[in-house]
Amino acid sequence: MPKEKTTKKPHPAARPARVSLSDVAYQALREHVLNLTLPAGELLNERRICDLLGLGRTPVHQALQRLHQEGFIEVVPRKGILVKPDSVSKIIDLLDARSIIEPVLAGRAASLAKPDDIEELKHIAAPIDDFGAHANGEPGSVDRFIERDRAFHAKLAAISGSSVLMEMQKSLHERAMRFWYSDLWRTLDEHKAATEHAAVIDAIERGDAEAAAAAMGQHIDEITARLRKIQAMSPRQSLGAIVS
Repeated sequence: MPKEKTTKKPHPAARPARVSLSDVAYQALREHVLNLTLPAGELLNERRICDLLGLGRTPVHQALQRLHQEGFIEVVPRKGILVKPDSVSKIIDLLDARSIIEPVLAGRAASLAKPDDIEELKHIAAPIDDFGAHANGEPGSVDRFIERDRAFHAKLAAISGSSVLMEMQKSLHERAMRFWYSDLWRTLDEHKAATEHAAVIDAIERGDAEAAAAAMGQHIDEITARLRKIQAMSPRQSLGAIVS
């Protein structure tokens, strides 16, 4: 008799990782906090969040616990869940931390980037006009800018080859990006940011680690300088107070 064929079971490592409902709730809720869909300073309850996400109370509760540990929310007894506002001072602290880490990442990228990496960076950082966002003479949306800025810095971190620094960059960048979703986005000079990104890419393409680090440092320092001017005008201002 012919031998019965057996189906080889895939190795556990080859199986796609299952994403738990808790992780889905956490990622969605974190994004809502970062982009101010859930405004800073607002009191919420779990039922409203469940309705917003279309998920049950257990995964939402677990997600809220993680966000509480990360400092995004605060549980106020008998009142609800408070989305904690970030002050301008806090955002400047985050940018100061980025100014230490990201020049290192840019320098490493200059030594490690392959031609395909450089082409991808150029595509991400291409002038917004190339995508038609300014076809009517109006500036591109803040959502579009944040998406591209996030992708640019994440790609640099990935090229660096350091998973530890990559995680740190991701966390700091996402925390700091909250201020772009507030009225502070009006301080944004998209073309200046694009020019600064281009200077980083140019140094990386030349393989000049020192110049890449310096260009990245200048890019972050420019953002910090604008925020310091706002801080000087209103030292205690928080993002919750300046959301449009």
